[in-house]
Amino acid sequence: MLFGCSTQKEFIMPFRNFEYTSDRGFPVKSSNSDFTFKASLNLSTSVDRIITLSIDSTLGNEATLLEVFSLKKGKVKIKQSKIYPKSGFAGFKSKVDSLNLFNQNDQEEKDFEPALHKPFSLYVIEIKENKKYNQFKFNTYFPDTIKTSSNYEKLQKLIVKEFYFQLYTK
Repeated sequence: MLFGCSTQKEFIMPFRNFEYTSDRGFPVKSSNSDFTFKASLNLSTSVDRIITLSIDSTLGNEATLLEVFSLKKGKVKIKQSKIYPKSGFAGFKSKVDSLNLFNQNDQEEKDFEPALHKPFSLYVIEIKENKKYNQFKFNTYFPDTIKTSSNYEKLQKLIVKEFYFQLYTK
């Protein structure tokens, strides 16, 4: 039995489990897409953002933004929306390819010393193309202008430039 789109109830969709792309919250490492890019980020606020983009010859191209709002008393609110890279899917993939992310490692602690009175951002990146996979993390001072490693700065700027997401600050 199916219910309308606005229902809060769970209903059976047996064909949805064959493969998955960026619209699902599953790990990138086991994604069925030809190419998947996932950026989990926190910009020193109470909102965590997860941007996931997948390019697939069978399932099509897709990008989603998942926002997780930390509320009082340990409660969370989740908002998911479709997004599109500013330069298109092929253009974004080309820019990501130029950054050589499959050979990128975690940022070394000695390269980043956060000041407790300034905001800093945490990024966790996952990328997969066919059977090749990599995951790494780094910090930057975004939105501040203090510099960190150029490799991480380029990726941070690419994400901010390519994907619009609202900052819920006053």
